[in-house]
Order: sequence, then C-alpha cells, then structure tokens
Amino acid sequence: MSIAIVGSGPAGCYAADGLSRALPGQQIDLFERLALPFGLVRYGVAPDHPGTKAVARIFERVLARPNVRLVCNTEVGKSISLAELESQYDIVVLATGAGIARQLTCPGIEQAINVAGMNLSAWFNGHPGIASGVLPAGPARAVCIVGNGNVSLDAARLLAMPVEALERASVPEPVIAWREGLGIEEIHICGRGSAASARFSVPELMELAALPGFRPVIDARDVAACESGSNLEALEILRNFQALLDSGRRPIRFHFGQLIHSFANQSLVTSNHRNEMAEIPASMVIHAIGHRAVAIDGAPFDDSAGCIPNHAGLVVGKTHTYVVGWAAHAMGGGIAESRNSARALLPLITAKFGAGS
Repeated sequence: MSIAIVGSGPAGCYAADGLSRALPGQQIDLFERLALPFGLVRYGVAPDHPGTKAVARIFERVLARPNVRLVCNTEVGKSISLAELESQYDIVVLATGAGIARQLTCPGIEQAINVAGMNLSAWFNGHPGIASGVLPAGPARAVCIVGNGNVSLDAARLLAMPVEALERASVPEPVIAWREGLGIEEIHICGRGSAASARFSVPELMELAALPGFRPVIDARDVAACESGSNLEALEILRNFQALLDSGRRPIRFHFGQLIHSFANQSLVTSNHRNEMAEIPASMVIHAIGHRAVAIDGAPFDDSAGCIPNHAGLVVGKTHTYVVGWAAHAMGGGIAESRNSARALLPLITAKFGAGS
C-alpha cells in the first residue's frame, strides 16, 4: 500500500512526516513540480530571515527516511494526471499550497506597475521561474503595498534594506540591480483595517525602525484613538514610531482605514475612516492581500473561497483523495498553520490503513 502527496511545501512535508512515522511500512511519494522542494520555506520566506527557513532541515530529515521518496520536476495535471495517481496509490494527499496571489481590483489599476507580494519574495529568493527579463520595468519612485500583514512588511523591508544586506542574504544580483534601478524614494503601506487590528508581528515592525535608509512614519491620528483591537502589542510599536527622528531617511508611511477607489495619475485614490479623500503616490502597486489555491484538473474547486472543497480533509466526491494546508481552506498564517492542518489530517488517513488514530 502507498501514499502520494502532491506538493513538497510545509503542508506536504509535515504530512509526510506524520504519515511516515505512523505508517513506517507504507511507501510515501512526494511529487514536486519544481526542481527543489520546500515551497513556501524556500521561496516565500524573506531571504533575510534564515531562522524561519531553518525548518527546511527538519524536512530534509523527513525526506531521508527509507519509506519517503521525493519526485521533482513533476507537475500533477501536466506530467501526470490526478486520475493516474488515484489509480496507482491507496491514498492521495493534495498539498499544493496557495500558488495565486489575490489582486486588488479598482478602476485604472492596470496603469500601475503591478506586483504580487508572493512574487516579490520569490524573486528575492531566486525562484527558478524568475529571470531578470521578466521583472517589471521601472522606474518606480513611489511604491504602495496594499495589505496589513507581515507580507507587506517583508515587501517594504526588501525594497528598503541596504544592498550589502541583500548580498549577505544571497539575493540574486539581477534582482538587486532591478531593485536599485527602481529609484524608490518613498514606500507606503495601505490597508482597510485599523492600526489596532493589523496583522503585523512585533519583530517585523521593529525591523523597519532599524533600516538605515528608510524610517516608518505614521499619522498620529491613526494610533491616538485606538483603545481596543486584536493586536494591541503591534499598536504600541506603531505608536512608538512617532518618536523616530527623521535623520534624512526616506519614509515608509502607514495608512490605516483606507478604502481604495481607483488608480489615476500614478496614485491610488482613497478615502479613510475619517471620510478624508487622499491620493497615495504609487508608481508601483504591490498586492499583499492574501493568496488562493490553484485548481487541479480532476479535483473540484471552489473559486469564491479559493480552495478545494472538502469534508474534514476528504475532497468532495472522492473516496481516498485528501487535501491539506492552504489548498484545503485558504487559511491565513504560514508554516505553523500548515503543520496544524497536517496533524489534523493524520488520524483520518492512518485509520484507513487500520493504524488507528
């Protein structure tokens, strides 16, 4: 008996970890469309965060187990069909992650240089599908990042950090040259929520304050009136940004409570929670408002939810095909959530093999 896992990112590797331990006598094959495994860990985590990437060492030990095999350069739906896998394996687990970025839609947005936040990270991580010729042409004196999460902070930091730091993080030279060629003078981070409910982590916020060439700037009115919210710890850091000295550093400006109406004249036209209209300069717009799964031929797909419909992990209409991680429920979060999703699926599959839960 055997198990096929489609995708070798965090969800796939955590699923392989649990299943290879619980079912040591069963063969587990991971199918990866790229030449190298680990998905989000390799290409989605900012290259200057090696501590987060260190989980790859755990995954390497999983792949070294005698009942686990990695099959790279094999895309399910192209190299091999899902139906073929289902006919050859007792269990199939879809762990294809979130391969498509959600995009801001508003009149005129096509006039901007549009970049997905996930693509920006992939470029800086040397994704094999990215070459210097496909990087969007600049210049882009002003950049606006849409979204109030850590992906936005990663994008801002990668666009603002010194060249020497990028080189230490092994960012490819063509990407560094592209970044420098943009000629960025100001960065904006724009989101719908309040400063007290932003999904920023404290360490990532504090990294912005340490940048030598840029400094975070916030409107005092956006933080003064906040007394409750889901992220008061981050709110306190945002308040502290008001005390940072200018020192000639270029601004990373935060804009909270923003409703985006249109793009015109190299600016996003917005209104805020105080009903004030504004134009946020944005030659380049980076979309960091979430991701969605990729549809797979032979599996159902919920386009509105951006995931593969399932009942507790079992794909709707299937008898032995499961889904895990982002592909299962378009969840927020990252590596830890993928681990939890894989753990929840484990007893359902082991029960199929008579191994209990």
